[in-house]
Amino acid sequence: MLKILIVTISCVLVAAACERQPKLFPPGDGDLRCSQDTLRFDTLFSTITSTTAWIKIYNASDRDLTIDSVYFSQGKSGYRASVDALPLSECRHLSLPAGDSLFVFVELTPSMQELSGPQAIVDELCFAYGQEKLRLVLEAFAWNAQLWRGKTITADTLLRADIPYVIYDSLVVSPDVTLRLDEGVHLYFHDGATLLVYGTIKSQGSLQQPVVFRGDRLDWAFDDFPYEWYPGQWTGVYLGTDSYDNEFDYTHIRGAYYGIISDSSSLEKQKLKLTNSQIFNMVYTNLYAMSTKMEVANTVLANSGSYTVALIGGDAVFTHCTIANYQVLVNREEDTPSLVVVNFTQ
Repeated sequence: MLKILIVTISCVLVAAACERQPKLFPPGDGDLRCSQDTLRFDTLFSTITSTTAWIKIYNASDRDLTIDSVYFSQGKSGYRASVDALPLSECRHLSLPAGDSLFVFVELTPSMQELSGPQAIVDELCFAYGQEKLRLVLEAFAWNAQLWRGKTITADTLLRADIPYVIYDSLVVSPDVTLRLDEGVHLYFHDGATLLVYGTIKSQGSLQQPVVFRGDRLDWAFDDFPYEWYPGQWTGVYLGTDSYDNEFDYTHIRGAYYGIISDSSSLEKQKLKLTNSQIFNMVYTNLYAMSTKMEVANTVLANSGSYTVALIGGDAVFTHCTIANYQVLVNREEDTPSLVVVNFTQ
């Protein structure tokens, strides 16, 4: 009798373990539901396409559904979408079996805005089925920017903070030309872009409004970590051999391969003055200077995959500076000191 009871209980447990678990769907009232009610994009620069975002829609009913059409409520907002790789023009009479789902991909290319600051772009992606309709709210902010592709500065120029500057490929300062950056100026460099200075650059920020050099991705890698902190978003700043009297005051340079590379120059003239600034999160080196006369004061140079500061010859004076390396975002070269000073190179 005991053996029969044990066998019976075991069969019941096995049957319970094999019972099919119910599907879990996002909350909502209709048969067609969305993984989120609003799809938000980070701030975008006008005319530049966003990264592609995605959501899922679910058939939460116990019967097959037919999605009659998918469309934008406004239609001219700059959003584009596809459903399971189909463009919206082909999204008619889509069959969605009970308990099944579809992927929806959305991107945005905002047009130029009438006002200078970030402007909201709102639309709805609508899924019509039978007498019902599912609405997905789309939200983004677009920001007018000065877009430069392979730009060369050939005359003395002052950049003001009334508009952001987005750099593709390179920004070149020609010989015998001075580029001045007013306080609050932001330069956003696209992947692989470089600032090449063969003349002179004077970056003149303030404590409240520093000048910023960074990558052009405005979105977030994680909920609490923006892409702008990642090393390798752009190439860096290069000071050519005949470039002198360069100044960076209250300037933040971050997220590149190199912070500043200073090529070999005469030691009879000052090439670089770096004060009250921050250079951090580089793939390789924050400051690499060869035969350079320079002054660095009240500046933080931190976090690199190789030497944080490398001085190869030259005449350098550092006052009240922090040089530290706690890089964890890229593979750091083993046994590499934060500071290396070499009197000569072969």
